Amino acid sequence: MATTFDDIFPEYFTLYRGQATNIPTAGDPEYAIALQLAKASTRKWARTDGMEWNVLWKNFSDGGVTPIVDATYTYAVSDMRKPPKQITIGGSALPVIKPEQVDLVSQNCAWFTGSPSKGWTLHIRTITAEMVGQPIDFVYLKQPIEIVDGSSIIEMSDPTFLIHDMLAARFTNARNGFAVKVHKGEAMSALQNMKVEDISGTYGQSDNLNRSSNGSGFGVTRNASII
Repeated sequence: MATTFDDIFPEYFTLYRGQATNIPTAGDPEYAIALQLAKASTRKWARTDGMEWNVLWKNFSDGGVTPIVDATYTYAVSDMRKPPKQITIGGSALPVIKPEQVDLVSQNCAWFTGSPSKGWTLHIRTITAEMVGQPIDFVYLKQPIEIVDGSSIIEMSDPTFLIHDMLAARFTNARNGFAVKVHKGEAMSALQNMKVEDISGTYGQSDNLNRSSNGSGFGVTRNASII
């Protein structure tokens, strides 16, 4: 079952105030402050050390309706952080190039314009008769779900980081240096554990890091070439 902001707020407030009763609800100033702190902490988690968290990878078709190629040459992608290396149309791969390289490539290709903050648009140079009616898909790194209310889903594998990073920020505002130090330490410990978990494999498969022609593969992202 997905963890939401309302699931972690009581623990956050109890650690902050030292009381387990009279927990604020939506509309209370403390609740509103916590929402803003959670939003900032989630952004921090998503970009930590350039990590490409496993939980933030998704398919373009994950929205519930499989996108179908028609006469349209552009497709909107609202939550993408980083474009993929290729897309597939009916199971056939189509390379994705950088927008500035469009005039340098003669074969059919695709490219993305936009940014993580504004959203992206997928462009296809030529849609052939064979492509029309075929499903279009690709794997991409998405933005985290934004914390906007109590039902917002927390995607990180260990919300302990979120709770303690929020507390560190809250105690900074309260000018409580000792508490800031304690909760920063707890947050960093949880973050480190998530990083280790993300790059570790399972029994019989020591790690899930890709290998590339550039070296042993440590720290290589999923967008790297694989031997």
